[in-house]
Amino acid sequence: MPEQSETPPQFFQLHELTTPPAVADGLTRGELLELPGTKGGYITVRFWINALGEVVRAKIVGVDGNEDDEEKLLAALRQVRFLPARIGHAAVPSELEMELRVVRAAGL
Repeated sequence: MPEQSETPPQFFQLHELTTPPAVADGLTRGELLELPGTKGGYITVRFWINALGEVVRAKIVGVDGNEDDEEKLLAALRQVRFLPARIGHAAVPSELEMELRVVRAAGL
């Protein structure tokens, strides 16, 4: 018997937030994704972030010069952690689109 799917929680857009989510861990300088063995390049990613700052879904929406395995990229992107978005003092789930640079290692 198929499970009854719950209505997914609403993810707030940037214009609805008092404080947008901020990268807490997993990206160097907030914009570099270190991925050993990568070819490098730029990617545009849409994140769905819960009220704890965890990535519940990541989707690559644009690629510029990066031909890496999408599954490998997505696995790394799901490990990124954020300071959650806020409306007033309450942490809320949010959606965020970012352009990231994929590098083999920061500083190289």
